[in-house]
Amino acid sequence: MKKALMLLVLVATFTSFAHAQGKSDSTQTRKPQAGNFTTELTLGLFTTNYFNNYNGSYGYQNNVFSLGNILSQIRGRYFYQNNKAFRLSFNYEHNSNNNAYSNNYKSTRSGNTFTINPGLEKHFKGTSRLSPYIGTELALTAGRYHENLTDINTSDKIEVRKGWYNYAASNNYDEGYLYARNFNAVGLRGLVGLDYYVLTRFYLGLEFGYSVSYSKYKDVKIVQQEPATDVTFKGYSSWNSGAYANSGIRAGFVF
Repeated sequence: MKKALMLLVLVATFTSFAHAQGKSDSTQTRKPQAGNFTTELTLGLFTTNYFNNYNGSYGYQNNVFSLGNILSQIRGRYFYQNNKAFRLSFNYEHNSNNNAYSNNYKSTRSGNTFTINPGLEKHFKGTSRLSPYIGTELALTAGRYHENLTDINTSDKIEVRKGWYNYAASNNYDEGYLYARNFNAVGLRGLVGLDYYVLTRFYLGLEFGYSVSYSKYKDVKIVQQEPATDVTFKGYSSWNSGAYANSGIRAGFVF
């Protein structure tokens, strides 16, 4: 709720400032024209890293490489008309960590998530500096996870295939302690945003909208060496919908 209120305040600030500027700069537009490209990233003012936030509650030490951030991917746009653009966003994140549990097990985890979002935008008149727009995009996401556990005393091994398991909390293989599963997801988003051109080829922006998504979670198999045990947690699917907000200020350049 606080994020949404902050974004609304920022939208109002941008809009009022843009109208004030537009009165004195109404003859020369700073906005991109047909044939221009834009590229942008997000200044993550309100973001937390998914893996750090999730794993941090258990005190793990993480080695995280993130290209883009959770909702705020690196994005490019091509204006095929003055007021219409193709857009393409992507996000890649890799996580690995090592943790020694209190029950004498050492865990080595790896995880990768990749998202690609193609879409379209329609921009409205606004002012010479302000470019409000609506749009839609397709969201395609995949997550892949793997974990190996080793008994520090006996060197016996446990492999978690296509997932992570919170062995610190339970070694009885309860599905409730699964930490992550391999998954594929597809979603459709309707969005509203605005770009404010601070300089001729530099802009700041905000974006929010509504999304509907379908996720398919894979089976997770745990293979224990001693005593020999195989446990499989069946996968499942889910539908989700709701409003979302790009969790930061977008900053971009026009080429």
